[in-house]
Amino acid sequence: MSKSPPALKRPTLRGAKAIADYLGIPTRQAFYALEHGAIPAGKFLGCWIADPDLLDECIAEICSGKRPE
Repeated sequence: MSKSPPALKRPTLRGAKAIADYLGIPTRQAFYALEHGAIPAGKFLGCWIADPDLLDECIAEICSGKRPE
């Protein structure tokens, strides 16, 4: 019997534009950050995907000084 993947609290963001819109930054800036690993995301079938909960955690760490920008 296969194990089901854990359920996400919110739908996954698909595409750099969706990620940029969520973060409130220009799409070009999101592409740069994605390509340089500054945003917790990955590619699936050539499309950037990100979990909004992980993005929120990352932002909280940056705001608290626990993670460099």
